[in-house]
Amino acid sequence: MQVLNKVMSAKQIGKGVFVLLAVAVLAAGCVSLPKPLYFTLDMSPAQSNKASHVLKPDRAIIVDAIHVTDKLVRRDVLIQEDPTEYEYYHDAKWIERVPDLVAEKLEVEFSRPDQNLSENPGLRVFVLYGTLLAFEQVDGKDGTAYAHIKLDAQIRRQGTGRQTVLFEHTYEYYEPVDAPSPLPKMVVDKLSEGMEQIAVEIAKDVNGLTL
Repeated sequence: MQVLNKVMSAKQIGKGVFVLLAVAVLAAGCVSLPKPLYFTLDMSPAQSNKASHVLKPDRAIIVDAIHVTDKLVRRDVLIQEDPTEYEYYHDAKWIERVPDLVAEKLEVEFSRPDQNLSENPGLRVFVLYGTLLAFEQVDGKDGTAYAHIKLDAQIRRQGTGRQTVLFEHTYEYYEPVDAPSPLPKMVVDKLSEGMEQIAVEIAKDVNGLTL
């Protein structure tokens, strides 16, 4: 009789554990996960020191193609947690591919009304293309978060092949995000600002090209 009671008790315990697990699974299914936030760069031109204002009047820049390294293929906003570890925001995503957003932002910064060759036949048009090596949040050892951009850019004259490189340079932006625990939007705003500064540096280098 005692053996039978023990067997029945074991079966009851087993059933109880199963019921608890089933309830936990159902409860987990009912918990709604946070909806992801979708971000884009600020596509309005810089309010001051816009790259197109820095360019010489006889020069214009158009964007050909921007490529990315493997870590930037995903649309999740990237975080470098330390020199050897990367992570992605689970609830913060880019609304488009990163290279498309960067190319569009650069086009906005370089664009101006008189860059149409039919209206300005003396205009010298330069073509920008390159590879985006970094476009991310970096968590510093001091607890500060930084916005980091690294763009390996090449410049050629319009109408020439990519082998005809006039100028090549790696542009980098690394600035702190002004918040102790930054929200993704603060990082995105800082990355937008960084692209504006890089565009100005590219314009200055194009101004210095001798033809």
